[in-house]
Amino acid sequence: MQKFVVLCCSAILLSASVLVPRSSGQQDKSQRPSPPAQAQFSFADGKTVTVDYSSPRAKGRKIFGGLVPYGQVWRAGANEATTIVTDTAVTVGGKTVPAGTYTSSANVSCAIPDTVNHILMYDSKNSVTSPGTTYTFTIAGSSSTPLVIDGCMHQACSINHTGIRTVAIRDTNGGYQAAAGAGNIYFEDAAIGGYMPLTTNEPGPTFYSSQLVTGRQLDIEVGSASDPTLYPKIQCEGANIWLLGYKTEHDSPSVIETAHCQADLYGFYYYNTNAANSGSAPMVLTDSSLFATGFHNWNVAGYGPTNWVNETRNGVAQSLAMPGSGNSFGEALNMFYSYGANP
Repeated sequence: MQKFVVLCCSAILLSASVLVPRSSGQQDKSQRPSPPAQAQFSFADGKTVTVDYSSPRAKGRKIFGGLVPYGQVWRAGANEATTIVTDTAVTVGGKTVPAGTYTSSANVSCAIPDTVNHILMYDSKNSVTSPGTTYTFTIAGSSSTPLVIDGCMHQACSINHTGIRTVAIRDTNGGYQAAAGAGNIYFEDAAIGGYMPLTTNEPGPTFYSSQLVTGRQLDIEVGSASDPTLYPKIQCEGANIWLLGYKTEHDSPSVIETAHCQADLYGFYYYNTNAANSGSAPMVLTDSSLFATGFHNWNVAGYGPTNWVNETRNGVAQSLAMPGSGNSFGEALNMFYSYGANP
């Protein structure tokens, strides 16, 4: 089995025993296929803002199947991170940025070929407060051998699942998004959006009819503090979902099911941090099926949704009220089952 190993402590990529170190010698950057470029803006008082970046060019080269061989891991990007130099304080997004040199966070984008079956992350540099290098993995292949991604922590990885290949994500804290037609996905001790602050607007994953979604201990921490109806954690568009242990501490809907989705949630834990919204529910179904058992917790009287489930079946809306809504400790759902996915 071929493995792709990422060592965050030294930014080295290993694949099939091939070591790719960073060059220690000086290089004439003007001779690069992706030469440096610069943009500069001068203010009326003579102050300047300068942006240094790389400007990639194909220059007649064959990229895919040539410079980038098929069946090998390749890095989608080139050269140093973009650098911004300002000799005066500027305002960016309403925030004052002092004069100085700033470099965008380093991101390594990798298209993962079918020849790689296991990605191991050994992390000694990244942390919650200083994430360092981040990685974007795109899985667009069709191999019948699942791809296992292990140990990517502290929001260091984003996974784009576009191909029909099955993916397993273990002991990982990062992002995951699928495309329609994507293959099966398995989560084990995984967090999506974990450690995200409540002020972060981050959508949860959408699972499609092409996918069987299974997992043990899945934590999804996405949402919006300003509008609890935004960014649901799971959107199921016709997928089959089976989860043993599902947790979230954000207020947006925990599950939205449409298009004859079928979901089984064994042991969920939802935690509310905002006041109750009349008529709200953590689980919303439209012509879909759900089996669920778990606990909804809040620590302040008046918090928590008023319903367990809001369901629309064949155009008829109904809901399951939460008897303990508004108390000061939470409510248990012993078992809920609704079969509305029959087309």
